[in-house]
Amino acid sequence: VPRPAVAGVVSAVAVFGFLGLLYPFAGARHPAFTHGAWVPAPMLVAAGLAMGVGVALWRWTAAAGWTSRHRLAAISGALIAHTVFGVVANTHTAPDTVGLMVIGVVMTILLGLLGRRLEGVRPAEPVHPRAARS
Repeated sequence: VPRPAVAGVVSAVAVFGFLGLLYPFAGARHPAFTHGAWVPAPMLVAAGLAMGVGVALWRWTAAAGWTSRHRLAAISGALIAHTVFGVVANTHTAPDTVGLMVIGVVMTILLGLLGRRLEGVRPAEPVHPRAARS
């Protein structure tokens, strides 16, 4: 099981890459600035990225060392990357940009406070989602 920070970075890179491959931005009309027969290529790469990271997270969450902090880090990485991508690719006016940046900062602060709360309540215990279903 990787450290929580690594889980967060992997999650962030995966989300940013996934959105970057699928969302036409910066004047593009198709994903990843492709045209014609190449349009499905970034979609296939995005699907592969999602599957690869999904399998990694599935394995990590099944391991004994996966904790609530790992879960929060992975979720935080995905949320922050999604918001950053929105600022980069989907804001067209100054109020849009500022508004989304404010939301991103507030979200990051709240996620940080939640992380501190997880540290202060008790030692992080392992989380075994599939074991609970048995």
